[in-house]
Amino acid sequence: FPSHDNLAVIGDLTTNPNPSFVGSQIRHMFLYRNRLGFLSNETVTMSRAGDLFNFFNTTALTATDDDPIDISASTAKPVTLHYVRPTAVGLILFGDTEQFLLSTDSDILSPKTAKINTMSSYEADPDLEAVSTGISTNFIAKTPLYTKVFNLIDIRNDSPPLAEELTYNIPELIPSTIDNFISSAAASIISLGTVGSSTIYQYRFLQLSEKRVQSWYKWNLTGTLLDQFFDQSTYYAIVANGSNVEVQAFNLRQSSDEGFLTLPTGEKTDVFLDYWTINPYRTYNSGTDTTRVFLPYNTVTGKTLVVVALGGYIGGSNVTSNQSVGAVLEPTVAGTTGAYYADIAGDYRGRDLIIGYQYEMSLVLPRIVTGK
Repeated sequence: FPSHDNLAVIGDLTTNPNPSFVGSQIRHMFLYRNRLGFLSNETVTMSRAGDLFNFFNTTALTATDDDPIDISASTAKPVTLHYVRPTAVGLILFGDTEQFLLSTDSDILSPKTAKINTMSSYEADPDLEAVSTGISTNFIAKTPLYTKVFNLIDIRNDSPPLAEELTYNIPELIPSTIDNFISSAAASIISLGTVGSSTIYQYRFLQLSEKRVQSWYKWNLTGTLLDQFFDQSTYYAIVANGSNVEVQAFNLRQSSDEGFLTLPTGEKTDVFLDYWTINPYRTYNSGTDTTRVFLPYNTVTGKTLVVVALGGYIGGSNVTSNQSVGAVLEPTVAGTTGAYYADIAGDYRGRDLIIGYQYEMSLVLPRIVTGK
């Protein structure tokens, strides 16, 4: 940053001192109300409004509305602030064991109106920032073995928020190794993972007035997690698969009635395979009456490749029949890196084919324990 002499309009280090973060470790940076902010120890420092790199007062005589804000979170025990999460009523500050709200009773956030009040007293993981699901804020706390997820709702500047533990009914599901935490307000989902692991844990809810329908589930990615993100209703996972790095996309919207496959009953359904691809490149050997289907990716160890051969032809009408549901074949994958293939008996030129990898799905219902 520029020196005191370059930015201070008036005064010296006694009458117009350096901001609190100078000489201290900066733990978090953020933008809020057209100000650049820093967290250091228990202090929140914000630049002049509209002048993001100026942290000095205009005059030493009085404080103006656009002057920098330098304020501490006061508590009975030492606290270190790690990250923030903006809300409609203010800025939530997350410490190790307490949460604070930086807010103002005025329309203008200034050094004269800014205040910090204690909001709640929960442990919060210092390395994983809190996320927002639109109407609520979620953060993580860890025990030596497991991870807990908390939810703050109804956040106000005049009363404590409502808080709940989302993992109360699955206390031992999520391990303490979690180091990747994201959310999607559009899909009402939070997702947790561990870099280097293939298992993803997700929480999804539907808010119906004052009632919430919610569920936890997990799945194994085809590969090990490097990063994850949401784009509207699509979940993306960046994974390492052997020596390859791949981006996998999962549409999280409810399946439509117009599925890709037609059952003999006339019902529609979608494809439930990992890495599924429609109509991959293929060749036909008339001498052996064999169709060779080429994979557009490298083979995945430990997974079973499936070829679904539909009854219709490309460009033809999809007539409901026993073949409409498709023949499910499990050929052996052969080849080398960049040129893997699978041979299936018969002539499948022009046929609609879907290839992908099988996965297992299981549903565990909650156990109801009653006492006498």
